[in-house]
Order: sequence, then C-alpha cells, then structure tokens
Amino acid sequence: VRGEVYIQSERQSMIQEAVPKGEIVLGYELHHSLKLNPGDRVQLMGKDFTVKKCYPQRGNKDDISAWIDLSLAQEMLAKPGQINSILALECGCSPSVLAHIREEVESILPGTRVVEFATKALARAEARNQATQTVKVALETELKKRESLQSERERFSANLMPIILILGVASVAFFTLQNARSRYSELGILNALGFKSSRILSLLLGRAVLAALLGSVLGLVGVLLFIYLWSHSQGLSFLPAINLKELFICFIAAPILAALSAWLPAQSAAQRDAAEVLREN
Repeated sequence: VRGEVYIQSERQSMIQEAVPKGEIVLGYELHHSLKLNPGDRVQLMGKDFTVKKCYPQRGNKDDISAWIDLSLAQEMLAKPGQINSILALECGCSPSVLAHIREEVESILPGTRVVEFATKALARAEARNQATQTVKVALETELKKRESLQSERERFSANLMPIILILGVASVAFFTLQNARSRYSELGILNALGFKSSRILSLLLGRAVLAALLGSVLGLVGVLLFIYLWSHSQGLSFLPAINLKELFICFIAAPILAALSAWLPAQSAAQRDAAEVLREN
C-alpha cells in the first residue's frame, strides 16, 4: 500500500490506509494465530517489521492478508515500479458510468482490467439514496410543521385582533367621556365665551388623536426593535423582515380609529348647553 490521493474533498472516507515503511498491518487470522499485538516485532521474507495495527475479524480475505509499504514490497518481490491494483471510489455508484470509467482508465493504463465491486457499489448507492430520501422526508415534515404553526398563529391573530380592536375602541370612548365629564365646567365657560361646538369638538378629538399618534410612535419603535433583535438572532437581514406598507397603515389607522372612537362622547360633550353646564357646576 502506498497511500491515497483525495480527488474531490478531504472529507472522503479512506479506501485503504497507508502503511509507513518498516511497519506492517495484519489481518485477524495472522495476528491471532501468531499472538501478535501492535508494537511487536515480526519478520516477513527476511525483513523485520513493527506491527502497526491488527484488524478485527472481517470474514473475508483480509483476515489472511498483511499490508506493507508499496515501494518496500516491490523491492522484496523484485518487481520495481509494478503494482497489482488501484482502488478508486466512484461516488455516483451508477453502473451506467462504468463504461466511461473503463475507457478513461484504459486510455491512461493500457491493458488494465477494470472491475467494479457491484455489491459494495450497490450498497453504497442504496445507503445514499436512503439518506437522501430520509433528508427529503425530514425537510418536508419540517416545512409542513412550520406551515401548520404559521397557520395556527394566523388563526390566533385573526381571532384576537377583533377583541383587541373592540377593547381599544371602548377604551378610547370611555376615557374621552371621562375627560369630557371632568371638564364640563371648563367646556361650559368656553361655550359661554363664544367658542363654537365644532371648536370644542376639535379640542376633544385632538386630544384623542395626539394620544393615538404617541402610541403609534412608541408601538412602531417597539416593533422595529423586536424585528431587529429577532432577525439578528436568526441570522437574517433586518430590512427584508419589515413590511413598510403594513407599518404605515397601522401608523395612519391608529389616529383615525381613535378619532372615530372619541367622536360620540366628544360630540355629546360639545353640544351640551352652556347655561345648563354652568348651573350644574
């Protein structure tokens, strides 16, 4: 054995381990019958070797084989420059490419006989096909799982949004009504001084709109911060994760919704008679 040349990647598994000069690797029957262990000295054809490794039982001719350095074997057998075989790994494991491999090898080494280990190649191909199929099934399962989770989140959001919307409208209307009631005397004085109902209405609605704008700004800052942290943790780009159209709609919709929610309480407070309000207060 001389060694191995990696054609594509160093991640390839070795076909045959190289044996350094002066060392020997023994099959099971050889080291078992001679009671040899790694580190022992052994003699082969008049040359001394150190046992490098002892293979476990494999149930084939490897059990009665010994491996040494190729150049040393050529010297011992008086066959310099000659080899008995070259092992090559064809990763595709497809019988259709054997003819192409045979032609290529014979063009480089005339007279060479190309033999394919069909059983090993078939087993390797089946293992790879099985691994590919397993990965494909796992990927499809994971995608379906993510789609299911996404659908559940969307359904949850769809059911939750109307409730949040109703609570928001009710809260704005309630706080607008409370604010108007607490300022009845001020509104009566303004009305008595000549302020029109439309101007008082705009003051009450403006308060609700300004509060909504402040809430929109704080909400957008919080959302953008959350998207940035989430995209950074997932290794994603920040900008593609942002839907500017939806953020703009939310920013505009909040003040409009606040104005509509506060309209009835503000309208009721603005239309109250100034004399009645002053008499009550």
